[in-house]
Amino acid sequence: MTNFVSTAVMVVALALSASMAHAQSVKAVALERECKNWNGSIHRSVLQKTVDCQIYVKAWVDGMNAIGTYRFDRTATLGQTIKVFNLYIANHPEEENLPAGKVLLHSMTSSGLLISPGQGAGEASDH
Repeated sequence: MTNFVSTAVMVVALALSASMAHAQSVKAVALERECKNWNGSIHRSVLQKTVDCQIYVKAWVDGMNAIGTYRFDRTATLGQTIKVFNLYIANHPEEENLPAGKVLLHSMTSSGLLISPGQGAGEASDH
């Protein structure tokens, strides 16, 4: 039983490592392509791209909340997060080839949607 648990833990760790490596390899310009048509509604022609955009951004938000370095302002929504990213990358083309997560961090901190844990007690949420 112990051997099985050890093997299972190793498989999960490897899967998470691969997942993290892939997430870090996504460039901001690729996320921009996925998110640029996002407008909060579902249109059949852009459904897959908007779903990919929402999944990536939601996973990033959840990861940031789990790490605890920053917390999202409780008024921030997923839609607002995507809109802020779209606006930020449109105004910062020099960051297109940076990892998408890094540019998301830049966009959220510059907009004030991310706050550090010590600031604004009671104003942060899990998004």
